[in-house]
Amino acid sequence: MADQLSIEDPFEARLTDEMGMGLFATRDIDTGEYVIAEKCALWRLKTEDKLVNLDSLVENYEALDQDTKTKILDLYGLYNAEYAAVFRSYFAAPYPDGSRDPDEKIELYIRLAFIFRSNNFQILEQRRLPDGRMAAGKSGIFLNASRMNHSCDSNVFWSTDLTTGYFVGIASRNIKEGDELTISYIVPTPPLAMRRELIESGWGFTCNCEVCSLQDSTYNQLLEEALELHRGVAPQENTGGPVNYVGQQPGNEGENRGEGEGEREERDDEILFQERVERRCELVDELGWLPEQFFAHFQASGYNHYRMTKAFSENNAGDANDFYNEACAHIATSIEVGAQVWGRHDLKLAAARSYQRALFDIADSSVNGANGANGANGVNGANGVNGGHGGGHGGGNGGSDGSYDSDE
Repeated sequence: MADQLSIEDPFEARLTDEMGMGLFATRDIDTGEYVIAEKCALWRLKTEDKLVNLDSLVENYEALDQDTKTKILDLYGLYNAEYAAVFRSYFAAPYPDGSRDPDEKIELYIRLAFIFRSNNFQILEQRRLPDGRMAAGKSGIFLNASRMNHSCDSNVFWSTDLTTGYFVGIASRNIKEGDELTISYIVPTPPLAMRRELIESGWGFTCNCEVCSLQDSTYNQLLEEALELHRGVAPQENTGGPVNYVGQQPGNEGENRGEGEGEREERDDEILFQERVERRCELVDELGWLPEQFFAHFQASGYNHYRMTKAFSENNAGDANDFYNEACAHIATSIEVGAQVWGRHDLKLAAARSYQRALFDIADSSVNGANGANGANGVNGANGVNGGHGGGHGGGNGGSDGSYDSDE
């Protein structure tokens, strides 16, 4: 598997218009191509004891060479006054011998804690041992991955589970030279209000991607045009501009005038999200594009897992069972086509199988009546399957975390 990760970075870091630093493709990248395989630069323990976590962060940071320290401190950290007071109180406390760090060092450690909080990815999940004790997990910063900006319909599938200590990013669609590489910081499923709250509280910005602004998917439009060419039909020119509110032009929001704006947005987000995911599968299936099928069905599986969880929360076991079966069918399709394209030993297949096992593991607890419907988030990355990214873009250099760690 290590051979699969021996790649030259097909990207460069540069400033974006609004989101600080970002990564941009320096050449065309094909669907399924590995775009980044990066070793962790700085890690810390992830335990229930926040002080242990902070101690391990500072100890590991001080062991780094100066060049790596400088690169880490160049990342953005979302400031929080409440956390700052907690950090300052801890770092200013005297050591057992009565000595204490100078104020300059204390402020540096506070800054480091915010940078780590904003940019870390989960490397190893905490787990319960047979004797009942909790084994520590690990979280870490990956310098290039921390530059990647967010989209709820991202073009890079990512995971930190495939090779221990590495962030692996894979193109989930064709990416043109000059396009920005994006990942999803959160599980990008409805409801819209939850996505916005997670992004704003964790990273300090409002997501205005196509999903959150309720616009048609540019990627789906490209697939529609490809399908028309495939059928021998000239693509139709879209002269109406971006379409939102489920296919209606801005300002014509539909007949439900009694709804408030927030309610209407949530309803439209649910409808448009489902249409986007389902139509994407239909398009790539008819086109016969196997790499695109792998990622589209992977995403659809994650979306149906979300629908299953929602149905359980509404005490609708029948729908939950149906959505569970759809999730299993989609991931089975993803694995089948992926094996045809890349072979059964490719890391992408390992990611899909990991997610499939997570689905199977919750079959008894979730589908047969327990409350475990939130269990199948087994892969830390993907366009709509996975767990989120960690912390702060705001107006700075950005960051990302495999599961948003706010436990300092």
